Amino acid sequence: MAALSSAWDGSPLRRIRAGDGASILLGRRLAFNLMLQPATSAGLLADPMAADQGLLSRVLVCGPASTAGTRFQKPLAGSTEPALRRYGARLLDILEKPAPLLPGSRNALDPRRLAFDATAASAWGRLADEIERKLATCGAYEPIRGFANKLAEHVARIAGVLTIIDDIDARTIGADALGRAAAIGDYYASEALRLFEAGHVAREVREAEKLLDWLMTSWAEPKIGLVAIYQKGPNSIRDAAAAKRAVGVLESHDWLTRLEGGGHRVAGRPVKEAWRVNREV
Repeated sequence: MAALSSAWDGSPLRRIRAGDGASILLGRRLAFNLMLQPATSAGLLADPMAADQGLLSRVLVCGPASTAGTRFQKPLAGSTEPALRRYGARLLDILEKPAPLLPGSRNALDPRRLAFDATAASAWGRLADEIERKLATCGAYEPIRGFANKLAEHVARIAGVLTIIDDIDARTIGADALGRAAAIGDYYASEALRLFEAGHVAREVREAEKLLDWLMTSWAEPKIGLVAIYQKGPNSIRDAAAAKRAVGVLESHDWLTRLEGGGHRVAGRPVKEAWRVNREV
């Protein structure tokens, strides 16, 4: 984590190995795309060491909802292929342009300074102040203070990337690129608020949330029983014990109400225990 953070900061990379000794790498840049399963990512995002060390404030995290079940076949839009070709050609032009290197070096980068123009600089200052206000106690960004402390810098970096994609020879970042970058930064701040907090949620609560989502979207009957839950419900709830824990959480939050007496039927079958599904709490 320390090495990744140093690379993000643009510091020289230091490597120490028993056999090779120490080496210092100048002019290196790093970009990485890390894909994790939800359970693994929840553990990382809730890891106090990762937060205190600073890695989590330097990465842009997102967890989009699954599109499984909606990826139906449909004709390709006429504009799609030309747009992809233009995008690929533009990136290829950028990658084929010789990289700026330190004098006498074959692989140490020496990129030029890319500054804001006057309008963008003023807009970035207002954005940074707005973020700072949200960092205050009880502010919108207090739960993600570590990440939000670097949000203005994230926006500046994104604006630089967008500028270079538009014009590889650009010398300044304009207000249009900054505005687009600010919208992207706002999205990642929203994702950080959602995902960083979710990493601290107990497993029982996460399972209850899955059950509630299933009840609201896939279960039409007014009553539910344990057997129906672990036979037909979310895949992560596949035994009576897990079903009871999830039902207990939802019952304590009034999403489910235990039905007294006997003679209840769920999905056409008699059940020992049943709960009424409260679709509005």
